[in-house]
Amino acid sequence: VFGEIIPTAIFTGPDQLMLASKLSPLVSASMTLLHPITYPLVKLLDRVVPDESDDDEEYNRAELSALVRIQFEERIKAQKQKEMADSMNIKNGPKRRTTLRGLHMANQIQAEKQQQQQLINDSY
Repeated sequence: VFGEIIPTAIFTGPDQLMLASKLSPLVSASMTLLHPITYPLVKLLDRVVPDESDDDEEYNRAELSALVRIQFEERIKAQKQKEMADSMNIKNGPKRRTTLRGLHMANQIQAEKQQQQQLINDSY
């Protein structure tokens, strides 16, 4: 609480970590002072509340490797989809419309200049 949550909530800017590190003595002191209260509570809770760890939740090395591989492949797939969408301007629809509108206006200006030049040439 004192070393991470409060400094993050209160302190901002580049000195946030330095200010948090200055609170480390306060954290150590509070842990030392509260140890006689918390240690017996931990032991009591360990006896009263049963351990809920199931053996089904444990993964072996091969299963963990497969999970990591699946996540990596999904991340690569999502990245490729994002790149394709960006290249086709699907995600950036408003930006694409603005660009096309700007090009259309530029073409209109060019056409008007050509018409004006043609009128000038015809008048002489």
